[in-house]
Amino acid sequence: MQNEGLLSVTKELIYLISCALNDTTPNADIIRNFDLSQVYKLAEKHSLEAISYSALEKYLNALTHDNSDISDEIKTEWSSKREETVKKSVMFGFEREKIFAFFEKEGIWYLPMKGLHLCGLYPVNGWRNFVDNDILFDSSKRDLVHDFMLKNGYTAESYGIYNHDIYLKRPFYNFEMHVSLCKEDNKLGKMGKLSIYYSDFFKKLIRNSEDSYEYHMSNEDFYIYSIVHSYMHHITNGTGLRTFVDIFVILKALGQRLNRDYIDGELEKMGILEFEERVRKISQKLFSIDMQFSLSPAEEEFLLFYSSSGTYGNLKNRITNKLLRISNNEENEKISAKTKTKYCFSRIFPSMDFYKKHYPSVYKCKILVPFVIPYRLVKGIFITKTALGELKHLSKIKNINKSGD
Repeated sequence: MQNEGLLSVTKELIYLISCALNDTTPNADIIRNFDLSQVYKLAEKHSLEAISYSALEKYLNALTHDNSDISDEIKTEWSSKREETVKKSVMFGFEREKIFAFFEKEGIWYLPMKGLHLCGLYPVNGWRNFVDNDILFDSSKRDLVHDFMLKNGYTAESYGIYNHDIYLKRPFYNFEMHVSLCKEDNKLGKMGKLSIYYSDFFKKLIRNSEDSYEYHMSNEDFYIYSIVHSYMHHITNGTGLRTFVDIFVILKALGQRLNRDYIDGELEKMGILEFEERVRKISQKLFSIDMQFSLSPAEEEFLLFYSSSGTYGNLKNRITNKLLRISNNEENEKISAKTKTKYCFSRIFPSMDFYKKHYPSVYKCKILVPFVIPYRLVKGIFITKTALGELKHLSKIKNINKSGD
């Protein structure tokens, strides 16, 4: 989809979401000109099916007779996605309570993270979709939690490698159990600042009560971490339109109670105050009923970058962000053959952190590294063909020009 077409569909999806957030019925004269099949595809790409369908449903119910252009197939699929989101939310809740009960029994402190608290701020249960639940807990109890999860039918997709362990169970349960809020990485500029900031964050957490081991963040720290979490996605694979919805929802629910001086000061320490200001202003312009879509050209470009990314970003963004780091963030500069060669070299000969995460057995037995290098090349070129896709994207990028940072 070209930029002009993508912007048009993005505006249409934003309009539906704005109607839902402001509890208004979409205008029939406006909706009649929408390409709703494309709007649905974009909503699906950004995990915004539930909230957007709620507005569409209100529009359909207001019609005296069904003269909408949307097909029954799309309506059925769209509405079923909404029902699926609500069902998952309820089922995740039951499963989460079992885990929390275990923590309480064993005396393990824990913190339900961003998405879990955020869901409760949305006006309607099920509007905020998520594919996993993130929980921070006492790192000294990592083995104990691991044993509990396995005994309760989970498989460990990742354990002891990263700053979080991933546990999966049918039909859709996905728990990311964190031992820290930010991975230790002092090589990536601002990521290093984030790592330092969150290295001793427990002292800022607030215990729910004396007879519970559950903790929570202050409203300010919750908002800050929401920004940090979005920023970490932003500088890796990118992130999508749901970021703007989340920030708008948080500010609408908590805005009057937030200590802005504290927030600005903490974000300044991490070097992401400018990022927060941009995301905040765009979210307010998109969804505030009196300011809708009054974006500047630069903000519109930023929005398009997010709209093209999808919920969890894409390969092109990951490549571009890495090129930015290699070239010392010299944005709008032409990419030299030397920069591209450095990129390819880093992919063929990654750091040991890569092996620690993706090939833990090789990390433990480093003598195997020379044998894994040709294996990865053959696999990436002839089997998964991911290397070919990466080279294709790399060849198309002529200038480092990524909206946002």
